[in-house]
Amino acid sequence: MGLYELKEDGRFQMTQIGKVGPVMIGYGYVLFENKVANYLNNLDIEGLRLEKATIWDRKSGIEYPNYQKAVISHHFSSDQINDINIDGLRFLLMENRYLFASPSLTKIIEESMPSIFHISEGLSEFG
Repeated sequence: MGLYELKEDGRFQMTQIGKVGPVMIGYGYVLFENKVANYLNNLDIEGLRLEKATIWDRKSGIEYPNYQKAVISHHFSSDQINDINIDGLRFLLMENRYLFASPSLTKIIEESMPSIFHISEGLSEFG
């Protein structure tokens, strides 16, 4: 499902019909449901800051206020793939759209939240 960030108030408007999930990733945003965000926040992940967020379905008027926007400081583009640091616990965003986790963080996520995150081997060094 697609979302569009409304700059003025921390809301994300739904741009497609669909269900909200515990993790919402799209161009320019990564949102975690509060339960997931709180767990991740307790891991002290390098370069991760969380801000309150709400998903809004304009058509129905329903708001889902139980989300947090992940502000991730580690960004890279596909041509930088061989030059990035993947040590420690960190999320990385490629081209402001694709979320990656360092191997250490991937292991923790797979063990603690296997049903929430869909981990794939998109690039050989990441989860």
